[in-house]
Amino acid sequence: AERLLGEMWDQYESTSDPNLRPTQFSYATAISAWARTAAHVHGSESRKCAKRAEDLLEKMEKLAQTHGWADLHPTTYCVNAVMNAWAKTRSKGRVLGAKRAQQILERMVRLYDSGHGRQEVRPNVVSFNTVIDAWAKSGEPRSERHAESILRRMDELSSNPDTRHHYEDCRPGKCIFVR
Repeated sequence: AERLLGEMWDQYESTSDPNLRPTQFSYATAISAWARTAAHVHGSESRKCAKRAEDLLEKMEKLAQTHGWADLHPTTYCVNAVMNAWAKTRSKGRVLGAKRAQQILERMVRLYDSGHGRQEVRPNVVSFNTVIDAWAKSGEPRSERHAESILRRMDELSSNPDTRHHYEDCRPGKCIFVR
């Protein structure tokens, strides 16, 4: 998927045809492919896949800012896919993956709350569940504390009168408590 993305850029640069320039969907496809791959390989290969997904997200952000291409701004789906890639890292990378997924979620919330984030990158229940799941599967001795803090944050954001209307779709549901 990433190779095809590169070919799209080559075609765009050689023709300047705007129809050939990669979009959010093109990047989301490549990011998702790396996330799925991270779940099926072991050790450092798994972490490399997650890093590739994150690198593509950063490239999207830079291209959107540098060129003013609104159709390249990352979406919630793209950011969630990167968190999922880190959450799916295997072996010794599970704790690192959970930490990185949580850092990305915290950045997502900060940017969204500050108004500097885009509406398209709004944390949702998938964002929070991904990090909770990452901690649950991390093998870290204090993983339940980390997962519980994410759950509390989720509940706080969805029930606080100041933030409730922004995070209505983040209200913890039954499926979270069952895990």
